[in-house]
Amino acid sequence: YEEKGFNINNNEPANIETYLGAGTEVYASQNNLYVAKVKYEYKDEKLYGYYDNYDINTYIYKFKLENSKLEYTSTGSVPGEVLNQFSMDEYKGNFRIATTKGNTWDETSYNNLYVLNENLNVIGKLEGLAKGERIYSTRFMGDKCYMVTYKTVDPLFVLDLSMHTNPKVLGELKIPGYSTYLHPYDENHIIGIGMETKEIINRNSNGKVISTTAKVVGMKMALFDVSNVN
Repeated sequence: YEEKGFNINNNEPANIETYLGAGTEVYASQNNLYVAKVKYEYKDEKLYGYYDNYDINTYIYKFKLENSKLEYTSTGSVPGEVLNQFSMDEYKGNFRIATTKGNTWDETSYNNLYVLNENLNVIGKLEGLAKGERIYSTRFMGDKCYMVTYKTVDPLFVLDLSMHTNPKVLGELKIPGYSTYLHPYDENHIIGIGMETKEIINRNSNGKVISTTAKVVGMKMALFDVSNVN
């Protein structure tokens, strides 16, 4: 893994740092660079290869950005798998990250949000959101986090992070389809871009519901008014 920093206002050579390893996703604030690496860690070597014999964790490596130089400072980890760079954020010296733990196909999945301090130690967490679903998009805006999970319907969660040691759910909205990208329009409105879906209910010969699935029927763009989180 190689990092390069350079000042775009002059012709000085780039500062290059090389580290052994790799990253899955990258997020940068004005002062720090965070490299996230999803790892599948087996519990028992005797059962190596079994799908239910490993934990999925996300490791975060923090690098300080200063005067076009990069300096490794700390490492932390959280349970679950991070989706992309929008599931990570730095705010008031703390690092926030949203992950999915488990599998949707056997409905063992659930979704989490963790707050880590400047040394990447977990100081706050909210776990167990939307069991059986996984994160499709996340967006942090100051003291709030907007999270979309999905399996057959689209719950949009509004999370309160004002107490960084005690994140909590402020509101939830369920609509058909899902958003794969959330964009802040202003402090009271969020744009969601994703897919429209149709829920399919499967019944047996006696009319009993045996499963519920969904299929994509087109694209979707939605504008959410988040001024009233209830």
